[in-house]
Amino acid sequence: MSVITTRSRSLALGAVCAAAGAGAGTVAVAGASTGRRPASRGSAHQTPHARRGLARLARRTVHATLTVRTRDGFRTVTINRGTVDSVSGDTLTMTDGTRRRRDRRVTLTIPSDARVRNDRSPASLSSLTAGERVVVVQLPKRTIVRAHAPKRATRSS
Repeated sequence: MSVITTRSRSLALGAVCAAAGAGAGTVAVAGASTGRRPASRGSAHQTPHARRGLARLARRTVHATLTVRTRDGFRTVTINRGTVDSVSGDTLTMTDGTRRRRDRRVTLTIPSDARVRNDRSPASLSSLTAGERVVVVQLPKRTIVRAHAPKRATRSS
């Protein structure tokens, strides 16, 4: 796996996990209501229940705007997941949502130095086509665009 792919995945996962931190409190409260003893407050380990909750939240995230603490202060990270509607120059128009449900249409300006990958291969923004699934992570110093062909629904007879 290339360094770019690993770094992109790490950044995206880190951003989603940061967003999921708020949801972890809800998961902890739900675990406390079951009568189980909650993990100690300073514990670096999460229960399997909490990890499943964070993973579920990450899979269901469609749009997130996060404020993260860095060495240089606070920075904003934005995540959009959905379907490509059109690409024109440096503008990507997409509909946030999942394969089954749509939320809202957004237009994003993608900088020329953005890291664009289509089906795990380096690509240009203009190579994206309508209908492809896309995740756009806008970090303070870079933008990452990952697209892939939509999965086909399989039907059993």
